[in-house]
Amino acid sequence: MKIKVYRSHEKKIPDGINELTQRALDDGASDLFFIEEDTVPPEGVLKELLCAKEEVSFVDYSVAGWSCSMFEESRKEYIWCGLGCTMVKRSVFEKLYKPYFRTDKKFRLNDLVWLDIDRPEKAYVGHDIWFFLNSYKMGVKFKKIEGECRHLGLKSLGQSEINNGLHSIFEKQKIVKQQVINLSQYGGEL
Repeated sequence: MKIKVYRSHEKKIPDGINELTQRALDDGASDLFFIEEDTVPPEGVLKELLCAKEEVSFVDYSVAGWSCSMFEESRKEYIWCGLGCTMVKRSVFEKLYKPYFRTDKKFRLNDLVWLDIDRPEKAYVGHDIWFFLNSYKMGVKFKKIEGECRHLGLKSLGQSEINNGLHSIFEKQKIVKQQVINLSQYGGEL
């Protein structure tokens, strides 16, 4: 197995993610492993992600105590997850249109509607929800790998030649609440 690492610097989300994805696909990648800079996966999880049979496998992590994944209760399946520690098979990208990741839209859960963001140049979140909901609509299945990633935050930046240039990092809250939706309450479709 050949492993190649791609990095993006000085590009906004989602531009950097779209560029890296395209570079990996152009290089013939069969599986793309996304790991965000503030996510620390459990030890040994890469092998589990690679061995998963589903087109998307992921390890969950917390954002303000909420899981980054959404579980659909009536169908007993995941409909999205965070991109922070996720393996996506090439076949997923072959089903979708570009751009794969966007931040100019946000998803409103109370009525399952996509809304335009007033100032897309300021938008940061939602790129993963956009990608994974579109994947789900195309029949892609998700597998949650047991465990939880550590999700880190930046308290302050270290200064050059002061404090040895070290940044002050903290670990965000663990998952205490799961995101669950029942699509049958909305007519069964997204």
